[in-house]
Amino acid sequence: MKIETTQRVEAPADLDRLHDLTRELVGKACWRAKLGYGDELTLDIGGRVPRSPRSGPPNEKGEWVLRARATPWVIEPAPGDPAEYTIAELLRLIEGATIARVEVGYPDLWLGVTFSNQCTLSLVPEPADDEEDALAYWELFGPRRAALEVGPGPVWSLSQDDGEAP
Repeated sequence: MKIETTQRVEAPADLDRLHDLTRELVGKACWRAKLGYGDELTLDIGGRVPRSPRSGPPNEKGEWVLRARATPWVIEPAPGDPAEYTIAELLRLIEGATIARVEVGYPDLWLGVTFSNQCTLSLVPEPADDEEDALAYWELFGPRRAALEVGPGPVWSLSQDDGEAP
């Protein structure tokens, strides 16, 4: 059975459940960081889960999958590291690193991820003129078919199985 929650963000407390969910990433390794269509960043995190044969390659996905959608993102190397990296080098910096901290900002729903190697990933949404047709700022998929969508606008939604048979 599916449980669905939608939360409008009008106060910092409206992010409490969102903070609980994103905290589950702490201590898990990012084992793949890749760019998709439109340079959309995708991270595979935690255990490796087989994909359906119909999905095609790659044959595995992360227990958790973080996707940036249409939101600008920045990976900053650890303090003291060289300032110039290619995008491929930045992605390799976070592959294999463990997530040390996750933050969700109020009121604009930015996402900050700090890794064990002191690299940081920031997703900073740019509000759309027409939120009805805009994509989510970022998404997080996890166990029990959890699907978290953050944005557009001051809203987040979660859909997941409750673990019981329908």
